[in-house]
Amino acid sequence: MFQIDQFYHTYLATIELERNFPSDKVLEQIAHALKIDPVELFSMTCYPIEEMRTFKKSVIEAFEQTLKNQITKFKKNASDTQIHS
Repeated sequence: MFQIDQFYHTYLATIELERNFPSDKVLEQIAHALKIDPVELFSMTCYPIEEMRTFKKSVIEAFEQTLKNQITKFKKNASDTQIHS
């Protein structure tokens, strides 16, 4: 009997990140381990891919903006410290 832990986690991650595509046999084994029909692995209602990409993009943009704000604040504080010294 197949078990998901037989796969290296990095291999599964490459599939999740769309960097690798498993064979039909591997897809069947994954579906069996998850106790689902292999067709469900391709169901767009199961996995909202576009929404996940949009969410990922918004998280990255928010992080970048926060980082820029913190850098600006740090530079201002460093500049103020030099002026008062």
